[in-house]
Amino acid sequence: MSRKLFYIIFICLLSFFQRASAQDCVLPVSEPVNTGSNMTIFITSDVINSFTLSSIDPYIVVFPNSDPDLVIGRASLASSDLINGQQSIAVWGDDTSSPETDGAANGEVMVFQIVDGNNLYDINFTFPGPNSFVANGTLPAIGVTYELNCSVPSSGCMDSNACNFDSSATIPCACTIQRSQ
Repeated sequence: MSRKLFYIIFICLLSFFQRASAQDCVLPVSEPVNTGSNMTIFITSDVINSFTLSSIDPYIVVFPNSDPDLVIGRASLASSDLINGQQSIAVWGDDTSSPETDGAANGEVMVFQIVDGNNLYDINFTFPGPNSFVANGTLPAIGVTYELNCSVPSSGCMDSNACNFDSSATIPCACTIQRSQ
């Protein structure tokens, strides 16, 4: 019995690592740097309610259009972090005191994404003005569309009759079925 269990676990791990290495979905996890220059994006409750979020700790990230690896803003969308169902994001601009680019340039287009569990969504906000960074500016999001960009694979039991069922699993793995005696 232990040999069979070992093979099941081995196959699950092998399957997970093969699929994970083939998948190129990378969830942004870095925090923005406070550069001393920022603007505020205000997300109304109507926009927040447009999202269908499934994890307990979803968050939104902002990048400058010129550098998709540089996080210039981040805010939690968890219900416990919303204020009257709304949220704001401090979006950081580039400082002029350092040679490296560490924020958005004035007038630069901002790119928005949501990380919701293992899913990454691209967001297109509707603003009453242009989607561009303005130091000390405020820009309210008044509408939104979004689409799934990618998902990070997750291994687990996909049999809903099993006692170790994992509804977020995308790669089947060993299940434990309790048999009546």
